[in-house]
Amino acid sequence: MPLYDRRPPIHTHTHTNQPLAATLLLPSTTQGKKEIRKLYVAAARVYPEDCLQLMSASLSALPTPLSSAPFPPTEAALKLVLAFGDCGVQNASHVKEGLFPQLLKALHDSDIGSHAHAQVRLNYFELSARYARQSTVESIGRVAHVLIGAHGMRCADAQVRCRAAYFFLKVVECAGENASKLLPIVGSFAGTHVRIQRPPTYLSASIDRTLPI
Repeated sequence: MPLYDRRPPIHTHTHTNQPLAATLLLPSTTQGKKEIRKLYVAAARVYPEDCLQLMSASLSALPTPLSSAPFPPTEAALKLVLAFGDCGVQNASHVKEGLFPQLLKALHDSDIGSHAHAQVRLNYFELSARYARQSTVESIGRVAHVLIGAHGMRCADAQVRCRAAYFFLKVVECAGENASKLLPIVGSFAGTHVRIQRPPTYLSASIDRTLPI
C-alpha cells in the first residue's frame, strides 16, 4: 500500500484564531516557506478536494474589503491558489471547472488588486496571468484594468511596473481571439503615458518641401 494511503485526511478547520492559510506559511525564512509549499503541492495531488476547501476557507476568513486585509494571511491564501496549479495533470480538471474557477472569479471581482502591500499585488498579478485561460472575458477585462492602473503599470515602484507589464502581456496572450476587446483599455493607458513629440518647425518645413506635389 502506498505511503500516502496511510495518511490522515486534511482537515479544513483550525482550533486557533490564526487564519488557516497563514498557518501553512508560518516559517519566516524563505526556505521554510518553500518546504511548506512542497508539502502542500504533494497533498493537493492526493487530496485535491480537501485542498480546494482549504483555499475556500482561507479566502473566506479574510476580512473585507480585501484591499485592506492583513498582509500575512492574504499572501498565504494567494500562495495556496498559485500552488494548486503546480500539481500537474492530476488537478487539471479541478482547475478548469468546479470550485476553483469560482474562487478565481471571486478574487477578480474583489479589490485585492489595489492592496497596499506590493507583494500581495504581485501574487495576484501572477495568478491572474497563470489562470487567465480559466477566467471569463469579463474577469480578464477587470484584470487588465488592474494591471495598467495606479497599482500596476502606473505604480511608483519600478519592480511592480515591470512585473505588471510582463503579466499583462501574458494575459493578452492567453486571451486569444478576445484580446481585441482589451484595446480600449490599452488605449486609455497609451493616451495617458505616451507623448508623441512633433518635430521642430524648421524640420517640418524642410520635410514639407521634399514632398512631391
